[in-house]
Amino acid sequence: MSWDLLTDSGWGNRESRRFPRPTRVMLVLTNYVLTMTVLAYAALVRDGSTTIYLDPFAELGNLIFGTGLLAAAVVAVLDSAWRDRPI
Repeated sequence: MSWDLLTDSGWGNRESRRFPRPTRVMLVLTNYVLTMTVLAYAALVRDGSTTIYLDPFAELGNLIFGTGLLAAAVVAVLDSAWRDRPI
């Protein structure tokens, strides 16, 4: 993991108008911190007697993201109708 961070992050060292170098560096670091967090969580729950129920997390994600996506779709349709433009 550390070797990959040090040698395979060339795309984070480039620069463009849309994604300047500081943004790319933060994306690289975020990617590796998230990966390390998931690996640490997986290592902690390796106990066979522990059962993880993901249903409450899935329901929460559906509630939060589903409501947001539905609201965004309604706003897009209403804005399109208001400005008389196709979607």
